[in-house]
Amino acid sequence: MMMGYKAKEHTLETFTLSYENPDFMKRVGVFCDASDQLLAKDILNWSYKTKQEDYRERLEIRIGKRFIKMIKCEGKFDERQSLFGWIDMSNGDVLMGHSYKSPSASEKRNPRSNIWNEHFGVDCVSTYGVGYKGAKYDNSEFIAKAVDNQGYGNTIKETITNQWRLI
Repeated sequence: MMMGYKAKEHTLETFTLSYENPDFMKRVGVFCDASDQLLAKDILNWSYKTKQEDYRERLEIRIGKRFIKMIKCEGKFDERQSLFGWIDMSNGDVLMGHSYKSPSASEKRNPRSNIWNEHFGVDCVSTYGVGYKGAKYDNSEFIAKAVDNQGYGNTIKETITNQWRLI
C-alpha cells in the first residue's frame, strides 16, 4: 500500500463558489446586512431591550483560514457575545454553530443553507442564529433591503420577492 499526498483538484465549480470569487464577499455582506436588520427588528419585541438606552444587537464577522465566524454582539458596549453561525469559505455553506473553535464534522456534512442560493442563505436564520436543519424562515423583506444596501441590481431583488410569493 502506497501512502502519499494527493493534490487537491481545482475545478471551475470550486472557484466559482469559493472565497476567490469576487462576488463571495458581496453575498456575505448581504447575508450579514439582512441578519443585522432581523436583529434590529427583534429589539422591538422585548421590553427589557427597548428600555435600555443605546441597546443594540449586531453581527460581527471574523474571517479565518477556512471559515467565517459570525458572532452576535448584544448590549450597549457589546458586552454579551454568542456564536451566531459559520460560513464555509470553500463553497458558501451556512453552518449552525456548535462551538466557538470550528463547526463540527457532522455540521460540515449537513449545511443549513448556502449564500449562493436565491435567498443569500438568510432563509435559515432566526434572531437566535442559524436554525436547525430543515427550518426555513421568511426573511424576504430583510433580503430585499440588504440587496439595495449592498448595491446589487434590481433583477436579483425582483427574483427574491417573486420566489417568496411562490412559497
